[in-house]
Amino acid sequence: MQIANRHPTMRERSPLSGSRSSRELQRAPRVLLVDDDPALLRATQRFIGSARPNWQLRTAYTTRDALIELRSRHFDVLVTDIDLGGRSGLELLDTVHREFPNLACVIHSAQVETYAGHPSLMVAVAMLRKTCQPQELVAALTDALWASIRAVETSTRAAG
Repeated sequence: MQIANRHPTMRERSPLSGSRSSRELQRAPRVLLVDDDPALLRATQRFIGSARPNWQLRTAYTTRDALIELRSRHFDVLVTDIDLGGRSGLELLDTVHREFPNLACVIHSAQVETYAGHPSLMVAVAMLRKTCQPQELVAALTDALWASIRAVETSTRAAG
């Protein structure tokens, strides 16, 4: 499942290439990938890195490590599994919603259908099964980046 209104992909219109929103993102997009499977996390980091080489990618294996990363630096997009062992990705999403309201979240999990409709997942820009094609995940991340840019623009306008 992805959001219904797709925005242009980075190839079509990049926040770094002079679009109206480029004022909001004058640096490489920062993405945090969270999964308790080290092999899958490395593979995900590799294919996103090859598709979007200018993006800064960080990884975390647990909810605790993800929160340490999120609290120590700014991220534009969070990609998380739901089943992380120990504290769940649902708890991570709840905390992110409270502490980082402009952070766009993408769920990348084998349990998407199991938790469909769960209130914690309502903050997600996209929900993808782990069996999705790599280009689907990259497209979802691109949509999430646009959502993050729009959220920052909206909060900036509301603040002043």
